[in-house]
Amino acid sequence: MNNLYIRDRRVSHTVVYTLCIAYALICMTKNCFSSAMVFIVEEGILTKTQTGIITGLFYVVYGILQIVGGMVADRFDATRFVTFGLAGAGIINMIIYFNQSYSVMLTAWSVNAVVQFAVWPSVFKILTTMPERGFRTKSIFIATFSNPIGVIMSYLVAAIVPRWQHNFLVSGIVMFAIATIWHVVSVVGKKHLVEEDDLPEYSEEKNHSGDFNLFKTIFTSGIAFVLVVTFIRTMFDLGIKSLVPVMINESYEEVSASFATVLSTIVLVAGVVGIITAGNIYANKFKNEITAVAVMFALSVPLICITLLIGKINYMLIVICLALIVMLMSSAGYFTTTYISIRFNKWGKGATVSGIFNCLASLGIVAANIVFTAMADNFGWIFTIKSWVIMGIAGTVLACAAIPLWSKFIKKQDESSPESQE
Repeated sequence: MNNLYIRDRRVSHTVVYTLCIAYALICMTKNCFSSAMVFIVEEGILTKTQTGIITGLFYVVYGILQIVGGMVADRFDATRFVTFGLAGAGIINMIIYFNQSYSVMLTAWSVNAVVQFAVWPSVFKILTTMPERGFRTKSIFIATFSNPIGVIMSYLVAAIVPRWQHNFLVSGIVMFAIATIWHVVSVVGKKHLVEEDDLPEYSEEKNHSGDFNLFKTIFTSGIAFVLVVTFIRTMFDLGIKSLVPVMINESYEEVSASFATVLSTIVLVAGVVGIITAGNIYANKFKNEITAVAVMFALSVPLICITLLIGKINYMLIVICLALIVMLMSSAGYFTTTYISIRFNKWGKGATVSGIFNCLASLGIVAANIVFTAMADNFGWIFTIKSWVIMGIAGTVLACAAIPLWSKFIKKQDESSPESQE
């Protein structure tokens, strides 16, 4: 569907907004265990490590399959992969609601990762090809809010429902409903697809994708460094989001599990603010995406150092620092998942690159949920935060190393564009 788009503005916008809502809801379901962790641990159902293993294994499977998901999304009907992922997630959530044994939850959540293997690459592909041309950049910008909004909804549901098991019941029902709605909307949308009148600059046909070596480009453009940075960024971003309730609850006796979960919404909202800020910063300050990422990491390091005072200073100060770190990491993620990936649509590889980034991001979540939780269980929060300081510095250094390579890459592409030759 690379050269087919929806000309009808009303239908085009309906597809975009429905898809963004659907992705937000599936992000909500992916965080069921993280948002309920403080309640699960408090009840003694599972340890932090066991809960982290369940979430971590999900992202191991999910992350590895993202590369495959990106390739199939670039080649086949992406709308069907979204429907499959939504419906499959609904079934898995209902299974866990009815059976909470550790082995069942571990297996079911791993299967959940399989059914969602192509969801994000498909979302990226649809939003950057199917809407009317003038609405595509705005579409992917809107979609970047889906993940933080979904995470916020997950934690709000966890704080409101009477039992943590109800997280999965709510998610299951919501998934079945949105899968049905998306299927209807996507079928209608495909009926309105028409051929592009002229091929855009970043079309696969115009730019001879067969001559493009993605593997080589990943190294020559500095993307290899950025993939490692993405891994570290996600460890901070989603790792902090999932660990905040437990960190605050265990470090401050006066803070209950429920109130700690409510406090964590401040950190989650900061993720949304980070995306908005990133859009403004990119437009007004940075023209090189990786330079922006390096600045975001550099600013986060002193904030991480302040969190070493957890338990010694007021918990609100710790929450504010964690919120600012998440805001910066969300900003950094916006540049990689949006602008860098979109540049590869020129060769029909946008979804593939997006899938690769999502793979490393998923592995970062694995580290956050397995390594960080194990560190906290065995060595305490101070030891864990010290490891964050080291990783923050490493992320800054790697991003700086990628800047000259990426600058050279985008300069070469800009010089070869039709506009530069007129």
